[in-house]
Amino acid sequence: MNDIRVFIRRIANENYSLNIKYHDNKTSYIYKLHNNKKLIFIDDNDNLTLNYNNQIYDNDLDISLVIFDIFNYKTIEYIDIYLQKKIKDFNNTYPLNEIIIDDIYNDIYDDETMILTCIRNINNFIKIKLIVDRDNNLSLLINLETITGFDEIIKKIDEIITIDYLNLTS
Repeated sequence: MNDIRVFIRRIANENYSLNIKYHDNKTSYIYKLHNNKKLIFIDDNDNLTLNYNNQIYDNDLDISLVIFDIFNYKTIEYIDIYLQKKIKDFNNTYPLNEIIIDDIYNDIYDDETMILTCIRNINNFIKIKLIVDRDNNLSLLINLETITGFDEIIKKIDEIITIDYLNLTS
């Protein structure tokens, strides 16, 4: 929960209020954001849940994506978590075609060009490169194709994980 609190403090620019309550060995963190959105986190030291718009999120990936969406945090971190969630959902649906990201932290930063290259190998079938340039623009390179723009990258990840992967493994 501490990471989430630090993230919200950093990204919300003090446009929120926080109320912390303790009850029955649980801690509730109630965030009221400047746009009247309310985030309720319940931390019982073993599990963390988020109640947002009367929907309960109970795993780290979903909680992170909800927070990123609320704060419009469209970064490489979002894409990595989105990719992990898509793979988790795929594996739950198609357990015989399990997908594994071989190395989620295969990142190279070039100090001279100020470009971050993130390489994601999926079961040694699919290799994608995510590029973040000095202006924080995102690009995805797969095969001979270059996809730019956050929404287009998300769509391509959906395509890669479902259609492309099933075709490669069938």
